[in-house]
Amino acid sequence: MYKKIKQQMTAVFSNDGKLDIPLIGIFVVINIIVLVNAVFHHPKIGYDVSNHLTYMQTILDGMPNHDDTPEFFSPPLPYVLPAFFDKACELVYDDEPHIPINSGGHIIFSCRKSTGKFAQSLNVLLSFSTLFVILLICEYLRPHNRFYKFSTLFLFSLLTVYYKTFSQARGEPYVVFFIVLSAYFLLRTLDPKPKKTTFVFLGISLGLLILSRQWGFFIFPAIAFSGIWLIIKKQQEALKLIKPLMGSFIIAAFLGGWFYLYLYIQHGSFTAFNIEENQRMSFDEVVSLTRKTRIKNMDLFRNPIRPNFYYEPIPVFYSEIWGDYWGYFTFIKEKSYYGDLGLGNSTEVGPYLGRVNFISIIPTLILGMGWLFGAYKLFERKKPFSIEDAGSALFFFISTSSIIAIPSPKKA
Repeated sequence: MYKKIKQQMTAVFSNDGKLDIPLIGIFVVINIIVLVNAVFHHPKIGYDVSNHLTYMQTILDGMPNHDDTPEFFSPPLPYVLPAFFDKACELVYDDEPHIPINSGGHIIFSCRKSTGKFAQSLNVLLSFSTLFVILLICEYLRPHNRFYKFSTLFLFSLLTVYYKTFSQARGEPYVVFFIVLSAYFLLRTLDPKPKKTTFVFLGISLGLLILSRQWGFFIFPAIAFSGIWLIIKKQQEALKLIKPLMGSFIIAAFLGGWFYLYLYIQHGSFTAFNIEENQRMSFDEVVSLTRKTRIKNMDLFRNPIRPNFYYEPIPVFYSEIWGDYWGYFTFIKEKSYYGDLGLGNSTEVGPYLGRVNFISIIPTLILGMGWLFGAYKLFERKKPFSIEDAGSALFFFISTSSIIAIPSPKKA
């Protein structure tokens, strides 16, 4: 096992038999930035972070309900290790007040910050593992292609949303890691003689993915469409994969499905959520909002922070990828706890983020062309099947499914 891991790391980080210093350098720089954020980003600043911290502090006393935290619908995997850390912290602060909660457990507020900080530290390991698996995928699709690996990491290094996601104590870093890991095992099922363990590991990865966040389910439409593409390109070989892949899905269902059965029993829905029915927007309302891009009047490049794009998914999505629309990463909102302390700086940061949005047109076009290239690859009928084209198809469908799955805004 040790020798195999060493061989894989050597293959990933080497070029012509020598260590690829530039590739190692960008790999290290990205993870150092994630580490710095884990150390210095306040664990109580983030999207609904107080609800996530409450989840971490209650799960070992029983699954939290709606009265404990609005994040009751979130699968438990990202909260388990921080929960054990929180219990250890309680031994130190046992003389502090124990705040009871509805599910029967309790919270010690003195442990809240340190538990969140521990969760952030786990994100560093997830980032390291995510980037390593990405390089494994690159090496598998295009062996010994130095530019392919370096350019992939370079594009990752530009994404503000990556650093922002891995700076906060929540489940999305786990989703990123397990999607990438699942994609790797999916591609390895296309080996001339795939190992049975590949399908087992795929099932485990998919199961842990759906135990990370509900959004993890959106990989399954991508798998389905990739399977259809594969049947069209290479029918006999594709049909042979159906039975072992079904075994992978059964493993995933046993590993992660129990939580959704629990949601159904407790809340009457497999996809229970913290948005009331009367807050959900209709399809026509969402379509109407997607027409607003804020490009024509250049608002997207002036002050792309909330609440300027009120319920407009496209400019918010763009500003979140390259900047910080909601104000949980690069600046402090005036109307917040820390803003009330006089630390707010959104007035100064807003125009800067507008310039960032403008400059980010270039990497956006590059990523967009990559998506279009993936679409083009789908319809190359005369070209014989290749692992590289299979990778293009899989990641095209994963990215498309992810874009379609952008949560629609809720009504005020």
